[in-house]
Amino acid sequence: LVDNTRRHHRWYQREVTAMLNYMSARNLPTELIQETRSYYDYRWETSKGYDDLSMIRQLPVNMRIRAFHHLNQALALNVDFLALRGLADTAFWTIVLQELEQHTHVEGTWLEREGQASERIVIIKEGEVQVFHETSGYIFEVLKRGSWLGGTRDLSTRGCNSSARANSNVTTYELPEKGVRRIMAAYQDCAQLIESTFHMRVRRNSGARWKIAWMKHKQTILQMAAILPKPPPPWPKPSGGVIAAVRRQSSLEPKSSDPIPSTVLAEQQWFHNYKT
Repeated sequence: LVDNTRRHHRWYQREVTAMLNYMSARNLPTELIQETRSYYDYRWETSKGYDDLSMIRQLPVNMRIRAFHHLNQALALNVDFLALRGLADTAFWTIVLQELEQHTHVEGTWLEREGQASERIVIIKEGEVQVFHETSGYIFEVLKRGSWLGGTRDLSTRGCNSSARANSNVTTYELPEKGVRRIMAAYQDCAQLIESTFHMRVRRNSGARWKIAWMKHKQTILQMAAILPKPPPPWPKPSGGVIAAVRRQSSLEPKSSDPIPSTVLAEQQWFHNYKT
């Protein structure tokens, strides 16, 4: 075992040396050469230079599934739509392992960009990915091992409303759009979970974008609201609940000789809400 490990390491070092020598001979920038060296070091550190999926695909189906679960047991349990299906569901895991791809991304690599449609699901195996608003730099979340992002063009018809970038060197498992469609077509529970998680993130990001706009333009918005004219009638009829609430409030205020009817107060409250 030790001899095999040493031989593989020597083979890997030859591959690294050949690449670095090529880059030096072609006068590529020094920082790019250093980045390449870091990329190869990271691959060795995390997977000893192997592409696990390529290796285990050489095994029979049942052994392939068991090998994947042994290598990624915690990951398979943490990814919500994968955790729906146990080891015994051979058909499901056969599709997953046929479609899944392993990728290594260096720090700073873009995994998603605002406005572009999602065409894959990216599962974080190692490292961190930052999901944020490009214009303001507002961070929505930091994804770690077992988290996923992305979807399909059917889900992101208007494009992504956030960007994602590798916060460190990252190893990912990626399901291309064709694979996501196969899983969603064959397994309704997985489809519902993928859709609900995707749309939850869209709603959360949209809410955060309003918060960003408010923080940036608060004074301007308040000044515009202060001079907003009253809209022409007909106005919405105040609901009974609003009138009752205004009556309770007016009963606590000092009484004047000519009290304002609760319906008028309700209209004033509605106009205040309208301006807000």
